[in-house]
Amino acid sequence: MSKYYRITNGGGVKIKLPYSTGMEVSGDHIQVSDGYHTMDELYAHRIALFVALVRQMGGGGNPAELPWKSKKHSDGSEIEGWFVLGIGRSQGNQITYHLPLMHWDAINVDILEQAPPYDGHTPDDVLKRLWKLGVVPFPQSPHGELVIDKESKR
Repeated sequence: MSKYYRITNGGGVKIKLPYSTGMEVSGDHIQVSDGYHTMDELYAHRIALFVALVRQMGGGGNPAELPWKSKKHSDGSEIEGWFVLGIGRSQGNQITYHLPLMHWDAINVDILEQAPPYDGHTPDDVLKRLWKLGVVPFPQSPHGELVIDKESKR
């Protein structure tokens, strides 16, 4: 497969961009695909996998590290139609994602009036924390950076 994203809209227009162009495409009903999955499909998978992980964690253990959900951020702000689902409440241990509100009732975890104060975690921090939840250490370079195979598309 070539190293391009495929972008289509409802009218069937296709645009191919190299992975590292940094270009933005906007419009109605645009689908970005790597040739296997669209971004919409990947987000749906991410939501399902995170919800499954949260459900598997159950209710035992240290309350500070249990899953939770909140419709409000720690500052009281909220995003209409979305909520925050998180694992961990303490600084340095948070794993959080915004999920569509339509999934709220499907997730039986502690409901917080406001999310815990954001610890500044980045996408790489979340990946490292997710790997730490398992028994297999996350892949890293000799310098300790997270290794993500950007060439692999599956």
